[in-house]
Amino acid sequence: MSEKFNVIVHSLIVDDPYIEEKILSPIADIKFIPNDRRDDFYKVVSKAHGIIIADRKIDSNTIKKMNRCKVISRQGVGVDNIDVDEARKNNIVVANVPDYCTEDVANYTVASILSITRYIHIYNKHIKEGLWNIKSPFSTDKLPPIRRISTQTLGVVGYGKIAKAVIDKMKNFNVNILIYHPRIKEEFKEEGVKFVDFEKLLKDSDIITLHIPLTEETRYMFDIEAFKTMKSTSFLVNTSRGAVVKEQDLYTALKQRLIAGAAIDVMEEEPPKKDNPLLKLDNIIITPHMAFLSADSHEEMRIKAAENVKKALLEGKTIL
Repeated sequence: MSEKFNVIVHSLIVDDPYIEEKILSPIADIKFIPNDRRDDFYKVVSKAHGIIIADRKIDSNTIKKMNRCKVISRQGVGVDNIDVDEARKNNIVVANVPDYCTEDVANYTVASILSITRYIHIYNKHIKEGLWNIKSPFSTDKLPPIRRISTQTLGVVGYGKIAKAVIDKMKNFNVNILIYHPRIKEEFKEEGVKFVDFEKLLKDSDIITLHIPLTEETRYMFDIEAFKTMKSTSFLVNTSRGAVVKEQDLYTALKQRLIAGAAIDVMEEEPPKKDNPLLKLDNIIITPHMAFLSADSHEEMRIKAAENVKKALLEGKTIL
């Protein structure tokens, strides 16, 4: 190869770019642009053969300026921030890293289930307020009694890699598991799991965990009608996408005790506004979209995103 490719890494991580350099420097000149320098990125995007991004929006107008680009590789699972149709029209490969954080999100999900069903967050708050009372979640917050996890039914919405990892981990707690998937494939039925329709999952589950992409079909899948169908003693965990749950309806469900509690790592608007009413409730755990996070997952994500670019530039395809 007589001339090297040009690759832009526009990411949250540019302070220590050894991973991208190790994989790409033999074939490309690499320009690192911090994620907060958006204007700098847009100025040079037309010169790039390959782009690695995190959450930067790549719309149709941006893609039309990318005259030399062969691949856009996202450091992450979803590609919501990329106009995939426009990229395809311009013969640009769009790649993601769908499996780098499977174990991490599954572990977060299990931890959230145990935390909310044991009211760990509420006990912690009460103790810091000077209240030492093992009955405080029930007497003060009027929440249902704690039950052994082995007596519960877990409802899993979705049946991808993360959902399967959660199911495998939760089987160790001897829970009854129900699964809803919008499109059940024949091979799923051979895996010895129990699929039910959406309404039955809502009615019969004590804990529901969400592992589905955001589509027009799944947007606001959990609205006030869904919450009214759920048990008043049930809990919701969401690590998928914020808009799968209608936030205002979740607030109503938690406030009116239509459900007992929730743990969410994703929100409709991130970060949320300071006056978001969910922030005032005690029967919800909210974390800042970090279920994926570990040093190990971060390194794996960067490696695979860079390898996607290398594969696309040299072979016209990705490792996916």
